[in-house]
Amino acid sequence: MIRRALGSLPAKPVMWIAPTVIVLALAYHYGAAYARCTYHAGLRDRLRQAIGEAGAPEHRVRLADVVDFGWDQVSIAVGYRPEGRTADCPFGWDWSSEERARLGEKGRLVLFAFFRGGEFVDYLEYRRDWADVEGVEARLTPETAVFEIRRPTPGGAAVLRPAKP
Repeated sequence: MIRRALGSLPAKPVMWIAPTVIVLALAYHYGAAYARCTYHAGLRDRLRQAIGEAGAPEHRVRLADVVDFGWDQVSIAVGYRPEGRTADCPFGWDWSSEERARLGEKGRLVLFAFFRGGEFVDYLEYRRDWADVEGVEARLTPETAVFEIRRPTPGGAAVLRPAKP
């Protein structure tokens, strides 16, 4: 039985071993990047959809309804400019490092940095030409990270401001 199994293998094992090794190496290298990139793109899309769906009389977006991980504080940096090397997402899975740097140089990024127990958990980068954030001066909790939406003028971006309790 073993002899028959070995007889069915190609005469040159390199013909099937090499492609297998290459595929496994590529999956290992790009697997984590794919998961990270598509996750952040999806998170950004959920926020964009929530902003677009907020309607009368409730012109509000609760950040806790958009984010799907545990956090107890969010810090928001408007006009965020990434420093140093940034995450790169190949194959259009999310923003490339060049696009992120270009948006940052023009001051067109908002960074939502999430914390739990004082430790950094995750982040969300958002384009200011999609929606800008105003009036945030301190870290917000899931209960206070509720934003009123002012609809844009034609050609402008929506503006998110912390909602009054």
